[in-house]
Order: sequence, then structure tokens, then C-alpha cells
Amino acid sequence: MERTLDIGCGKNKIPGALGLDIDAGLHPDILHDLNSYPYPIRDNAFNKIYAQHVTEHLDDPLKFSQECRRILKPGGSIFIETPHFSSRVAYFKPGHKRFFRILCLQV
Repeated sequence: MERTLDIGCGKNKIPGALGLDIDAGLHPDILHDLNSYPYPIRDNAFNKIYAQHVTEHLDDPLKFSQECRRILKPGGSIFIETPHFSSRVAYFKPGHKRFFRILCLQV
């Protein structure tokens, strides 16, 4: 059975995915602060992980990626999207702590 996790799902959770978010008002399936480790998810739990516009808000993106790898099944996929550092959107939101450029990573 394929399982998908939408990290930082907000109000637009990916259909069929389990949603993880810090905002209880959005009614996520898993309520958790992404800056608190480990996440309340067992090892190798998901085939796919999506994190759209999440990493720029985190204190330690490397620790976040290590945690994603821990909960991802072997051979699974992680999709991370973040505003490009050259975009005004990257600097528009006060909660952005980091700025990124294109990164392709295969694990």
C-alpha cells in the first residue's frame, strides 16, 4: 500500500495524503512542530513525502531532511518546493528564515 505524507499541508492538503502541520485550526492528521525532533512518525512509514513551502520556515533544514529520510521507505520519493532566492516572494513573508536556489538531490 502506497502512503503519502504532506508536510506543512496547510489548508490545501494533497488528496489522499496524510497531512502534518503545526496549526491545529487547519485540522491536520498529525499536529506537530517541524522544529521539534523526532517527528511522531515511525521509520520507513511513507512512500512519498511532499513539503511545499516549508523548508524556508525551519530552523535547521538539514535536520529536517534527515528526518524525512528516516520516515521515507527505501526507494521512496521526496518532493520539496521552496521559493527561489531571487524571487521577491522569498523575502515577502516574515517567517522565512532561509533562502534557496535550485537543488536536485537523489537518495
